[in-house]
Amino acid sequence: MTEKALEQLVQLLDERASVRCGPDTKFKLASGEASSFYFDGKRVTQACEGVPLVGQVVWEFATSIGATAVGGLASGSISISDAAVAYAAFVSHTELRGFYVLDGKKTHGTQENLYQAFDPSHDELLSDGTPVLIVDDVMTTGGSLQQAIDEVRQRGAVVKGVLVLVDRLHPAADSIRHGEYEYFAVSTADEAGRLAMDSQERTTAVAG
Repeated sequence: MTEKALEQLVQLLDERASVRCGPDTKFKLASGEASSFYFDGKRVTQACEGVPLVGQVVWEFATSIGATAVGGLASGSISISDAAVAYAAFVSHTELRGFYVLDGKKTHGTQENLYQAFDPSHDELLSDGTPVLIVDDVMTTGGSLQQAIDEVRQRGAVVKGVLVLVDRLHPAADSIRHGEYEYFAVSTADEAGRLAMDSQERTTAVAG
């Protein structure tokens, strides 16, 4: 993986996505827990400075593990997968297709809980054997990631990897970190909410 892009992305995440407050104020996280710091990945994944970096880093990891589809639970994944698909199409001129999982079925239209790109070889992108990269902006307990993993596996796809932009290093997410796939955290958060690259994870990603 390109080290410069990775370093720039971590710096941008630390500068813009990290929201810190005083000791007497707490943020309620999606996991239901409270924390004195919060990460808003959209501040980077939907910014003109962040999109190219996110796209490159995610595309490079997806390519290294042989994934042809990228996605996850809707809110935390869509802007990430869109950036990677755009990078594949306009910069690397390779094929990478996106999907996203909803937290429940829609009550209109096709009433699906998973929406996916069309695959020229068959109607369903996520079919038997499709190699998939699951992504999310922030991982606390890993519940959103596990929900996406379970959904794509039910459709016959093979999870080749999981990538998160920020790993809060919560012990409840150990099952995600040590699953039967390649795991990569772009950055990890310390107890004060400061972000840094994890040298062990970085070495794995570069080697891949």
